Amino acid sequence: MASSRLHITERGKKEGRKVPLVLLHGYPFEGSAWEHQLRGLGDEMWVVAPDMPGFGKSAALTPPTTAHVDQYAKAVADWAKDEGITQLMLAGHSMGGYVAFAFARKYPEMLHSLILVATRPGADNEAGKEGRYRTAGAVEERGAVAAADAMLPKLFAPEAYEKKKELVERVRAMILRQSEEGIVAALYAMASRPDSTHDMSEIEVPTLIITGAQDAIIPAGEAPSMQAHIKGSHTVDIPNTGHLPMLEDPEGFNEALREFLNANS
Repeated sequence: MASSRLHITERGKKEGRKVPLVLLHGYPFEGSAWEHQLRGLGDEMWVVAPDMPGFGKSAALTPPTTAHVDQYAKAVADWAKDEGITQLMLAGHSMGGYVAFAFARKYPEMLHSLILVATRPGADNEAGKEGRYRTAGAVEERGAVAAADAMLPKLFAPEAYEKKKELVERVRAMILRQSEEGIVAALYAMASRPDSTHDMSEIEVPTLIITGAQDAIIPAGEAPSMQAHIKGSHTVDIPNTGHLPMLEDPEGFNEALREFLNANS
């Protein structure tokens, strides 16, 4: 299904369920990164996993070099408005978290609750931006395989990377399915994103911060600072996981989501 440029996968949509759990995937993935949450939580709540612009089956932002996180947030808001949805339980993983911060800043009246997964509020420093631009150039030359080669070893806890070969290959295949245009646009959007640190004090909805205990990309040690800035928030650290806790330990991840959402429904 496509709406407002977004291809949507959903489970559990029933009469009376008015507030969906919307899961925003990270870079360079697609909505199927949330397969365990769609299956595991779809009997209990309305779960929606969009393909963000340029990923999966959703149209890319053009031109990619002017992409901005606000455009991704707008695509989510436009989809919700088209569907007559007034509030979202919004979860964002990694880049999806950057989009969730943008959504909270631009559409606070639409936010019911917020889940931030393996993400951070800060903007890229100059070295970080240059690294993204280099990766964008490599993707333009070699395609999605350049993104897979750069990302894959860093995504998992070391033990998972060594022992969960089937999962590693599924994630690699997911990355390789993504379009060059979508990956490049996302890299430019992440490089140009604003610092959301000062916006956190404006977040007034229930907020859960989930980290992977062995995340090499966004260390779990950054979470306490986020918790201190978002009033009433709390953190859950998923043991033995890296940057993909929803895939590395789906049962533990789902239980953390379930407990938070049941307490704040």
